[in-house]
Amino acid sequence: TFTICINESHEGFNLIKDKAKNSKIISFKSIMEDNLFNTIQKKKYNFKILKIIFFFIIIFKKFISYFFIINSIKFEKMIINNGGYPGSLTAYLVSIIVKIFKRKKIFMIVRNYPNVHYKNSLLMQITKNIVNLFIDQVITVSNSLLSSMIKNSGIKSHKLIRIYNGISVNDKFNKQSNVDIIENSVGIIGNLEERKGHLILFKAWKEVIKEIPNSKLYVIT
Repeated sequence: TFTICINESHEGFNLIKDKAKNSKIISFKSIMEDNLFNTIQKKKYNFKILKIIFFFIIIFKKFISYFFIINSIKFEKMIINNGGYPGSLTAYLVSIIVKIFKRKKIFMIVRNYPNVHYKNSLLMQITKNIVNLFIDQVITVSNSLLSSMIKNSGIKSHKLIRIYNGISVNDKFNKQSNVDIIENSVGIIGNLEERKGHLILFKAWKEVIKEIPNSKLYVIT
């Protein structure tokens, strides 16, 4: 059995609870869900220092909360499935606690490119330093993602490795499946978020239509 720690706000939370009934589910309330955090986000303080002070109060509150949760769990290694980099701040607070107080190895899986627009932001600098100090290995899922992480994330290259995503090997998804092949068609699956690149695809699609008028674009969200 597995012990799964997950943010309650995660879009896959209910699905994981349903599919992993034999595993122990431990849920966190993320920093973004904190009432104080939401309050200061809405307030327009004249001094930015107030927001910074409140932010670190929230971080301290969450650190204490996560500390007691983590210390109630027995495990040998921790795997953080963090989707896009840098991802959730929750994961980084948990990493600090696990490394300092549990002395366990920590692996983080990254599946999306770091946002180059925020390369020099305070958030990226903080997460970069936490990864370099507390996380043992960062697993990327493609060669292009590995190259992007080396170039843009600031994580030490010896911590970054590539392991391809696993795929199903049963008959359900093989080439013998009864799936119609639609000529001159392209599909994209993903949330409608800027980082997913839909806008770039839509702009490029105008050029595709000029060359291939009967082409079709399928968008699944």
